[in-house]
Amino acid sequence: MTRSVRADVGREAMINGLLNPVHVLILFCIVVVVFGPKRLPEMGRKMGQALREFSSATSEIRSQIGIDEIAGPLKDIKSSLSLTGQAGTAAPSTPAEQTAANVQGVAAEATPPVAVREGGPVV
Repeated sequence: MTRSVRADVGREAMINGLLNPVHVLILFCIVVVVFGPKRLPEMGRKMGQALREFSSATSEIRSQIGIDEIAGPLKDIKSSLSLTGQAGTAAPSTPAEQTAANVQGVAAEATPPVAVREGGPVV
């Protein structure tokens, strides 16, 4: 499943799930009633600040671990594999098709060539 298909599925689930516009409106009304309209700007600032801190901490950890250095070459390998799958036959899409393709590849590599003569195979 490609990234764009997964993103579409995620958006659809978000719209149909808990973040339905009606649910968001009801949640906003409850927040206004509970906290009052005077505290909403302060809460928004604090949430924005918390998100910025979280984002900076995440990027700092990613740089310390070196995930971005690993992710670049992996994306290149993934794209080259997907291109080779598209050039020849269609790439297996289900786990069963992937397993079958792997088994066929291993069997082709493991089977030694056999010479055949009229009386039977020569080993």
